[in-house]
Amino acid sequence: MEIKKIKIITPNKKATHAESFPMAPPVLAYLAALVPGDIDVELFDTTKDPIDYDSHSDLVCISFMTPMAQQAEKIARRFREKGVRVVVGGNHPTFNPNEVKQFADTVFIGEAEDNFPKMFEHLKNDEFYDFYICGDYDYIPNLDQLNGKVFHLKHRPTLDNSPIPRKDLLKNKYRFDTIQTTRGCPFACDFCSVTLAQGGKIRSRPLEVVKKEVQSLGKTFFMIDDNCFTAPHIVEILKELIKSKKKRLWGASGSLSVVNHPKCDEILKLAAKSGLRLLMVGIESVEKANLLSCNTAKKIGHKGEPNIEFTKNAIKKIQSYGITVVGFMMFGFFDEEGTIFEKAYRFIKETNIIPLPGIVQLLPKTKLYYRHQDYLIPRRLGQYDLFGEPFITHYINKLTPYELESGLLNIEKKMYSWRRIFTQLIHTKPGGAQVLSLAILLAMRRISRYYLKKLEEIRLPDEEQLLAPKFLELKKAAE
Repeated sequence: MEIKKIKIITPNKKATHAESFPMAPPVLAYLAALVPGDIDVELFDTTKDPIDYDSHSDLVCISFMTPMAQQAEKIARRFREKGVRVVVGGNHPTFNPNEVKQFADTVFIGEAEDNFPKMFEHLKNDEFYDFYICGDYDYIPNLDQLNGKVFHLKHRPTLDNSPIPRKDLLKNKYRFDTIQTTRGCPFACDFCSVTLAQGGKIRSRPLEVVKKEVQSLGKTFFMIDDNCFTAPHIVEILKELIKSKKKRLWGASGSLSVVNHPKCDEILKLAAKSGLRLLMVGIESVEKANLLSCNTAKKIGHKGEPNIEFTKNAIKKIQSYGITVVGFMMFGFFDEEGTIFEKAYRFIKETNIIPLPGIVQLLPKTKLYYRHQDYLIPRRLGQYDLFGEPFITHYINKLTPYELESGLLNIEKKMYSWRRIFTQLIHTKPGGAQVLSLAILLAMRRISRYYLKKLEEIRLPDEEQLLAPKFLELKKAAE
């Protein structure tokens, strides 16, 4: 099969989010860099780029996570109707290969560095595979029952030969550039799929490659490592940023556990000097029982039993370097009560973090999914939210779906009120930290107000406003 031109596409669930957080989709440019140089590549970020279904393409590649699965399917089916071969990959196809094979010719399970170039070799020689697997995914149920021809590399990519992304092919300019220096997460929280998809061992891109990419970054960027502080070369990377002639503002994902690092003060001092002004961390919950139930205390940095005072002190330590802390917080743990919203709001005011709230999701193949899959809400099968969206996909013990969803949106109304935004900013270090903080606060205000207006429209019917025990009772009675 001769391949002269391909399209690489990232679906997005709602433009509301992407317009609010204008960041270049990192997977687009990275996949483009893995394509042989004699092939013409066109990139589509669907929040900005209308997909051209009519121009010729020999191959279409779609990478997506679970919240975007429904849109990915629509795109794939439309191209296949035109006779175009479709390849899919990303987290959702990795964990649901047989499901997505229904609308794709080829499914990638795992990471792309080794298998994506290999696929082009195979196609050139008219070798067609239904599945490409990279890594040991034996823990995924039914992997041995894949319906089709399989090409399997047993090892995960080392990242030693990872390319510099082809950002020159992006059609649009973005407010935030991106860079990734490591992959993998050792913490394996029960609700998260990162360790499943990328492994528990931290793998690093070569320092010289990262340094070269650092020099090409724009003035504002985001480091998309799951925890920037676990990068083995983090000190060298920060020094490279400081050495650069560009004065940059940047954000990153990290962990409060940095305060336990033997070089904590050196790292935070260098990070602040290099322009780090926004650190996103998983706080997850202010309830000890919730942290214990999902095996997430170690990730946050707790030694032994979770201690909310440790969390507060760790936040204060990071903020002392002029770095704003943005906290991911989840609502809807299985035994959570209605008092959680006010408890969380008091914590937010006391610590002066920027909150990014969301509802607990049962992502496919996670430990939390297998624990509570009997409580999935039938009407919402396949619906998964992004942060800020008020959808719960399963029943819980003590709050109905509407009590949880309305509780979240009403507390968001307080979190992102003009009074709260103003208070947040006057307690934030003047300059870049205020600029980045304001951007996130306004984005979250926009998203929360959008869904608050639609609350009655999206709520489940009264007869489906159930607690988990009642749902299970009705479900068994119907069987």
